[in-house]
Amino acid sequence: MSRSGKDVYSAIGRQVTEAQSEYDQLNNVVTRAEREIEQLAEQRESVLSNLASIYLPELTADSVKTTLKEVQSTVQQLFKDKQKRRSELQEAMDRAQKRRTELEAQAVQLTGTIDNLVDQAEEIQGKVVAEIELDPRYKEISQRENSMLARIPGDEAELKTRQDEAARHLPQFKNDRLFMYLVSKGFGTDRYSGRGIFRNLDRMLAQYNRFSVKFERYTNLQTMPALMAENLELRKREIAGLKEQLDPIENTVEERYGLPKVLKEGKDAEQQLARTREQIEAAEREYKGLAAELKGHDSTKDSYHQDAVGKLKAYLKGEDIADLKRRALKTPDARDDNLVSKLEDTDANVRRLKNDIKEKRQKRDAALDRLQDIQDIHTRFSREDYDHSRSYFDNGLDIDDVLTGYMLGRMSNDEAWRSISSHHHRRPAETHSSSSYGSRRSSWDSYSGGSSSSSSSSGSFGGFGGGGFSSGGGFGGGGFSSGRGF
Repeated sequence: MSRSGKDVYSAIGRQVTEAQSEYDQLNNVVTRAEREIEQLAEQRESVLSNLASIYLPELTADSVKTTLKEVQSTVQQLFKDKQKRRSELQEAMDRAQKRRTELEAQAVQLTGTIDNLVDQAEEIQGKVVAEIELDPRYKEISQRENSMLARIPGDEAELKTRQDEAARHLPQFKNDRLFMYLVSKGFGTDRYSGRGIFRNLDRMLAQYNRFSVKFERYTNLQTMPALMAENLELRKREIAGLKEQLDPIENTVEERYGLPKVLKEGKDAEQQLARTREQIEAAEREYKGLAAELKGHDSTKDSYHQDAVGKLKAYLKGEDIADLKRRALKTPDARDDNLVSKLEDTDANVRRLKNDIKEKRQKRDAALDRLQDIQDIHTRFSREDYDHSRSYFDNGLDIDDVLTGYMLGRMSNDEAWRSISSHHHRRPAETHSSSSYGSRRSSWDSYSGGSSSSSSSSGSFGGFGGGGFSSGGGFGGGGFSSGRGF
């Protein structure tokens, strides 16, 4: 059973929502783990300071507290700076994603508006056809025009064939020096003026060269394409003259039924949709740029950061801290045992969280990649007008299977898109093909009307303009059609 373009678009949209939710959840897990590490680091500093106050001489204890605070605060400040920047990046990503979601909603609304206007225009076209077909003068002129228009493609193809033949064969004649000598003399024509022995010699040369046969072919190649092109141009001018007689009749009826107004609204809606799509793609590019910076931000550490962390690790493994732990373990006082135990638990938890957070970041980054991949498909689907009301997909497409395979990495972006596009079809619009009005509009670059209002609203633009009522792509270059619309 076939599925509509809008239904498939919604299925992809649901996958985007799921991917966004997965990323948000994993990102929250990473954020919570980082905050927990920060809290544990503060706890460790507090425990070490308390132990120093109990067991070390006053000056040594103060030294430990001061040094520990200085080294720890440097690392913590760097960590907080990274967290702040990371938070800024995430907030910017959220804003870009929110803007994209809002713009996509606008695009969906505009698409629906355009679909409705297409339907209105086709309904009006049917009324226009019904009325103008009753006009005997219109019918007689339009039938003449259609008859002439029907011959144009064939005549153009024949002209092209003759022009190609001339281009291929004329050089052979021009390279035949004996033949071209006789041509330059005007032999065989009224221009020839040879006398006596020269005439006899030219006759002998012409017989030897088979001039009469060649000259007929040469003359045909030289003159026929130009004559055909001239006749074709005359017929086109005659068609244009017939069009000038038909336009006022059509424009009057179209104005009365409000077609120019519908076309103008359609043009405006399509232009707005194009601008909205550009904004969607801009928001998407911004999101990807921020996401790339976020990945780099988490994975890189400058030399200053590495140096500060190295000093902290060295100090925590140094003699002062080691001596502090040894003293605490030797005393019967339960207070210090609890503090040491808490210190060891804290260190173990920090190590565990740091190991875990690497895996969590990898999972989060992979989820971000999947989100961006499915967003690419979603955006392209809309850009190709696959969400149009006349778009549908045959039963060969299992969109859920394609999306699952894509999200699991079993197929590339191009492979997924080919799987989708290869099953895409468009239902043709009602074209009123039996009417002379419909066939004239669909085959002649005519929808520019005689009246100023019809001309301005029905001119050439991406759907309704530049054509008539056809099964082409939108109202443009063919008219009322199965494409997007205007």
